[in-house]
Amino acid sequence: MPPPATHRYIRWIAKRKLSDAAIRILISARRIVYLKSAPLWALTRFVTPRRISGPSSLRNSKQKSLKPNKVTANRPFKMKSLTKVFWLFGRSGAGKTTLALRLRDGLLNRKIPVVNLDGDEMRSTLCSDLGFRPEARMENHRRIAEIARLLAGQDLNVVVSTMAPEYPQRDLVMQVLGDKLVWFYIDAPLDVCMARDPKGIYKRAQAGQLQQLIDYPFEAPRPHERGNHVNTITQNVDECYQTILRVAKSHLNDFAI
Repeated sequence: MPPPATHRYIRWIAKRKLSDAAIRILISARRIVYLKSAPLWALTRFVTPRRISGPSSLRNSKQKSLKPNKVTANRPFKMKSLTKVFWLFGRSGAGKTTLALRLRDGLLNRKIPVVNLDGDEMRSTLCSDLGFRPEARMENHRRIAEIARLLAGQDLNVVVSTMAPEYPQRDLVMQVLGDKLVWFYIDAPLDVCMARDPKGIYKRAQAGQLQQLIDYPFEAPRPHERGNHVNTITQNVDECYQTILRVAKSHLNDFAI
Protein backbone atom coordinates (compact mmCIF):
# COMPACT_ATOMS: atom_id res chain seq x y z
CA MET A 1 0.00 0.00 0.00
CA PRO A 2 1.45 3.43 -0.93
CA PRO A 3 2.33 5.74 1.96
CA PRO A 4 -0.56 8.04 2.93
CA ALA A 5 -0.61 11.81 2.39
CA THR A 6 -0.90 14.25 5.24
CA HIS A 7 -3.98 16.38 5.72
CA ARG A 8 -1.88 19.51 5.25
CA TYR A 9 -0.58 18.38 1.88
CA ILE A 10 -4.06 17.43 0.66
CA ARG A 11 -5.46 20.81 1.68
CA TRP A 12 -2.55 22.55 -0.06
CA ILE A 13 -3.37 20.73 -3.34
CA ALA A 14 -7.07 21.55 -3.05
CA LYS A 15 -6.43 25.30 -2.70
CA ARG A 16 -4.40 25.52 -5.92
CA LYS A 17 -6.19 25.95 -9.18
CA LEU A 18 -4.14 23.39 -11.02
CA SER A 19 -4.81 21.40 -14.11
CA ASP A 20 -5.52 17.70 -13.94
CA ALA A 21 -2.07 16.96 -15.29
CA ALA A 22 -0.36 19.06 -12.61
CA ILE A 23 -2.39 17.41 -9.86
CA ARG A 24 -1.47 13.99 -11.18
CA ILE A 25 2.21 14.91 -11.15
CA LEU A 26 2.05 16.29 -7.58
CA ILE A 27 0.15 13.33 -6.24
CA SER A 28 2.37 10.83 -8.04
CA ALA A 29 5.35 12.51 -6.47
CA ARG A 30 3.90 11.68 -3.05
CA ARG A 31 2.84 8.21 -4.28
CA ILE A 32 -0.84 8.77 -3.50
CA VAL A 33 -3.62 7.08 -5.37
CA TYR A 34 -5.67 9.71 -7.19
CA LEU A 35 -9.14 9.30 -8.61
CA LYS A 36 -10.11 12.21 -10.86
CA SER A 37 -13.84 11.91 -10.30
CA ALA A 38 -13.65 11.22 -6.58
CA PRO A 39 -14.21 13.95 -3.96
CA LEU A 40 -11.42 15.30 -1.85
CA TRP A 41 -12.05 12.91 1.07
CA ALA A 42 -11.19 9.97 -1.19
CA LEU A 43 -7.58 11.11 -1.12
CA THR A 44 -7.41 10.37 2.61
CA ARG A 45 -8.76 6.83 2.55
CA PHE A 46 -5.32 5.34 3.06
CA VAL A 47 -4.64 7.52 6.09
CA THR A 48 -4.59 5.46 9.32
CA PRO A 49 -4.60 6.80 12.90
CA ARG A 50 -1.01 5.66 13.38
CA ARG A 51 0.24 7.79 10.46
CA ILE A 52 -1.70 10.96 11.20
CA SER A 53 0.70 13.86 11.50
CA GLY A 54 -1.79 16.42 12.71
CA PRO A 55 -1.67 18.26 16.03
CA SER A 56 -0.30 16.29 18.99
CA SER A 57 -3.57 16.71 20.91
CA LEU A 58 -5.44 15.01 18.07
CA ARG A 59 -3.02 12.10 18.00
CA ASN A 60 -3.18 11.65 21.77
CA SER A 61 -6.99 11.76 21.84
CA LYS A 62 -7.24 9.09 19.15
CA GLN A 63 -4.70 6.87 20.88
CA LYS A 64 -6.44 7.20 24.26
CA SER A 65 -9.81 6.33 22.77
CA LEU A 66 -8.41 2.98 21.62
CA LYS A 67 -7.25 1.99 25.11
CA PRO A 68 -9.69 0.07 27.32
CA ASN A 69 -10.64 1.49 30.68
CA LYS A 70 -8.28 -0.27 33.09
CA VAL A 71 -10.73 -0.09 35.98
CA THR A 72 -13.70 -1.60 34.16
CA ALA A 73 -11.57 -3.99 32.11
CA ASN A 74 -9.89 -5.60 35.12
CA ARG A 75 -12.82 -5.49 37.56
CA PRO A 76 -15.66 -7.92 36.82
CA PHE A 77 -19.24 -6.81 37.29
CA LYS A 78 -20.34 -7.84 40.76
CA MET A 79 -23.51 -7.23 42.70
CA LYS A 80 -23.91 -8.06 46.33
CA SER A 81 -26.85 -10.10 47.36
CA LEU A 82 -29.65 -7.82 48.61
CA THR A 83 -31.80 -10.43 50.38
CA LYS A 84 -30.82 -12.06 53.66
CA VAL A 85 -31.93 -14.93 55.87
CA PHE A 86 -31.99 -13.84 59.53
CA TRP A 87 -31.78 -17.05 61.53
CA LEU A 88 -32.66 -16.83 65.23
CA PHE A 89 -31.55 -19.89 67.21
CA GLY A 90 -31.52 -20.84 70.86
CA ARG A 91 -33.36 -22.92 73.41
CA SER A 92 -37.11 -23.31 73.33
CA GLY A 93 -38.56 -20.51 75.46
CA ALA A 94 -35.61 -18.15 74.96
CA GLY A 95 -37.78 -15.73 72.97
CA LYS A 96 -36.99 -16.66 69.36
CA THR A 97 -40.57 -16.68 68.07
CA THR A 98 -41.51 -13.40 69.78
CA LEU A 99 -38.47 -11.58 68.39
CA ALA A 100 -38.82 -13.18 64.95
CA LEU A 101 -42.39 -11.92 64.64
CA ARG A 102 -41.37 -8.46 65.84
CA LEU A 103 -38.58 -8.38 63.26
CA ARG A 104 -40.91 -9.51 60.49
CA ASP A 105 -43.47 -6.83 61.35
CA GLY A 106 -40.75 -4.18 61.64
CA LEU A 107 -39.40 -4.95 58.17
CA LEU A 108 -42.88 -5.05 56.65
CA ASN A 109 -43.67 -1.65 58.17
CA ARG A 110 -40.60 -0.33 56.38
CA LYS A 111 -41.81 -1.76 53.05
CA ILE A 112 -39.10 -4.45 53.06
CA PRO A 113 -40.40 -7.80 51.69
CA VAL A 114 -39.99 -10.52 54.28
CA VAL A 115 -41.35 -13.98 55.16
CA ASN A 116 -41.29 -15.70 58.55
CA LEU A 117 -40.54 -19.43 58.96
CA ASP A 118 -41.24 -20.59 62.50
CA GLY A 119 -39.61 -23.84 63.59
CA ASP A 120 -42.65 -25.07 65.52
CA GLU A 121 -44.98 -24.37 62.60
CA MET A 122 -42.63 -26.19 60.26
CA ARG A 123 -42.56 -29.11 62.68
CA SER A 124 -46.33 -29.41 62.62
CA THR A 125 -46.62 -29.13 58.81
CA LEU A 126 -43.79 -29.81 56.39
CA CYS A 127 -41.67 -31.68 58.92
CA SER A 128 -44.43 -33.47 60.81
CA ASP A 129 -42.95 -36.81 59.78
CA LEU A 130 -39.71 -36.12 61.66
CA GLY A 131 -38.83 -36.84 65.26
CA PHE A 132 -36.17 -35.31 67.50
CA ARG A 133 -33.27 -37.69 66.99
CA PRO A 134 -30.04 -36.16 65.60
CA GLU A 135 -30.66 -37.33 62.04
CA ALA A 136 -34.25 -36.05 62.17
CA ARG A 137 -33.09 -32.67 63.46
CA MET A 138 -30.60 -32.51 60.59
CA GLU A 139 -33.32 -33.20 58.02
CA ASN A 140 -35.62 -30.67 59.68
CA HIS A 141 -33.02 -27.92 59.36
CA ARG A 142 -32.11 -28.96 55.83
CA ARG A 143 -35.71 -28.57 54.68
CA ILE A 144 -36.13 -25.20 56.36
CA ALA A 145 -32.82 -23.94 54.98
CA GLU A 146 -33.71 -25.02 51.44
CA ILE A 147 -37.08 -23.25 51.64
CA ALA A 148 -35.37 -20.13 52.96
CA ARG A 149 -32.86 -20.28 50.12
CA LEU A 150 -35.63 -20.52 47.51
CA LEU A 151 -37.51 -17.59 49.05
CA ALA A 152 -34.37 -15.46 49.22
CA GLY A 153 -33.78 -16.23 45.57
CA GLN A 154 -37.19 -14.67 44.81
CA ASP A 155 -36.16 -11.31 46.31
CA LEU A 156 -37.69 -12.05 49.71
CA ASN A 157 -35.92 -11.66 53.03
CA VAL A 158 -36.54 -14.51 55.45
CA VAL A 159 -36.74 -14.62 59.24
CA VAL A 160 -36.26 -18.14 60.67
CA SER A 161 -36.50 -19.32 64.26
CA THR A 162 -35.35 -22.81 65.28
CA MET A 163 -33.39 -24.33 68.14
CA ALA A 164 -30.44 -25.60 66.05
CA PRO A 165 -28.89 -27.04 69.21
CA GLU A 166 -25.90 -28.81 67.61
CA TYR A 167 -22.99 -27.83 65.40
CA PRO A 168 -23.83 -30.20 62.51
CA GLN A 169 -27.26 -28.57 62.09
CA ARG A 170 -25.78 -25.07 62.05
CA ASP A 171 -23.04 -26.16 59.65
CA LEU A 172 -25.66 -27.59 57.32
CA VAL A 173 -27.63 -24.33 57.40
CA MET A 174 -24.48 -22.37 56.58
CA GLN A 175 -23.67 -24.75 53.74
CA VAL A 176 -27.10 -24.26 52.17
CA LEU A 177 -27.42 -20.48 52.63
CA GLY A 178 -23.85 -19.24 52.32
CA ASP A 179 -23.43 -15.46 52.54
CA LYS A 180 -27.18 -14.90 52.76
CA LEU A 181 -27.19 -16.20 56.33
CA VAL A 182 -27.13 -13.90 59.38
CA TRP A 183 -27.10 -15.64 62.77
CA PHE A 184 -28.81 -14.32 65.90
CA TYR A 185 -28.14 -16.23 69.10
CA ILE A 186 -31.15 -15.77 71.40
CA ASP A 187 -29.79 -16.61 74.82
CA ALA A 188 -31.54 -17.64 78.04
CA PRO A 189 -30.61 -20.36 80.55
CA LEU A 190 -32.55 -23.63 80.60
CA ASP A 191 -34.25 -23.01 83.96
CA VAL A 192 -35.60 -19.67 82.75
CA CYS A 193 -36.84 -21.23 79.50
CA MET A 194 -38.60 -23.99 81.46
CA ALA A 195 -40.25 -21.41 83.71
CA ARG A 196 -41.48 -19.44 80.71
CA ASP A 197 -42.59 -22.44 78.61
CA PRO A 198 -44.90 -20.32 76.39
CA LYS A 199 -45.89 -23.29 74.20
CA GLY A 200 -46.10 -25.95 76.90
CA ILE A 201 -43.30 -27.96 75.32
CA TYR A 202 -41.42 -28.54 78.58
CA LYS A 203 -44.56 -29.70 80.36
CA ARG A 204 -45.13 -32.22 77.59
CA ALA A 205 -41.51 -33.33 77.90
CA GLN A 206 -41.82 -33.74 81.67
CA ALA A 207 -44.99 -35.76 81.11
CA GLY A 208 -43.12 -38.09 78.79
CA GLN A 209 -44.91 -36.93 75.64
CA LEU A 210 -41.73 -35.51 74.08
CA GLN A 211 -38.38 -37.24 74.13
CA GLN A 212 -34.90 -35.74 73.86
CA LEU A 213 -35.81 -32.16 74.72
CA ILE A 214 -34.87 -31.29 78.30
CA ASP A 215 -31.88 -33.62 78.42
CA TYR A 216 -30.83 -32.92 74.85
CA PRO A 217 -27.46 -31.12 74.69
CA PHE A 218 -27.34 -27.54 73.48
CA GLU A 219 -23.86 -26.81 72.19
CA ALA A 220 -22.52 -23.34 72.98
CA PRO A 221 -22.37 -21.13 69.88
CA ARG A 222 -18.99 -20.72 68.23
CA PRO A 223 -17.54 -17.23 67.63
CA HIS A 224 -18.99 -16.87 64.12
CA GLU A 225 -22.41 -17.93 65.44
CA ARG A 226 -22.56 -15.56 68.39
CA GLY A 227 -21.60 -12.36 66.62
CA ASN A 228 -25.17 -11.17 67.21
CA HIS A 229 -25.74 -12.27 70.80
CA VAL A 230 -29.11 -11.26 72.23
CA ASN A 231 -29.57 -11.97 75.95
CA THR A 232 -33.25 -11.97 76.82
CA ILE A 233 -32.50 -11.92 80.56
CA THR A 234 -30.55 -8.68 80.70
CA GLN A 235 -32.74 -6.92 78.11
CA ASN A 236 -36.49 -6.59 77.77
CA VAL A 237 -38.38 -7.45 74.58
CA ASP A 238 -38.21 -3.93 73.10
CA GLU A 239 -34.48 -3.64 73.71
CA CYS A 240 -33.84 -7.04 72.16
CA TYR A 241 -35.99 -6.15 69.17
CA GLN A 242 -34.20 -2.85 68.61
CA THR A 243 -30.85 -4.66 68.70
CA ILE A 244 -31.97 -7.21 66.11
CA LEU A 245 -33.63 -4.59 63.92
CA ARG A 246 -30.51 -2.43 63.89
CA VAL A 247 -28.37 -5.36 62.73
CA ALA A 248 -30.92 -6.41 60.12
CA LYS A 249 -31.15 -2.89 58.67
CA SER A 250 -27.36 -2.67 58.44
CA HIS A 251 -27.28 -5.84 56.33
CA LEU A 252 -30.15 -4.76 54.10
CA ASN A 253 -28.59 -1.33 53.47
CA ASP A 254 -25.21 -2.85 52.57
CA PHE A 255 -25.46 -3.16 48.81
CA ALA A 256 -23.22 -2.00 45.94
CA ILE A 257 -22.66 -2.53 42.22
